[in-house]
Amino acid sequence: MMRLSGESGRNTNTRYVVRTAALLFKINAAIFNRFGYMENADLF
Repeated sequence: MMRLSGESGRNTNTRYVVRTAALLFKINAAIFNRFGYMENADLF
């Protein structure tokens, strides 16, 4: 029972990380779209 609970927790963490990464990717895409690729490329 304990191991199943641990597995469930790990899956939840993985899903959270994937969702967070996807959100950051969307934010980056929005910044690129708003300011344009060249202006943004100078910042990195």
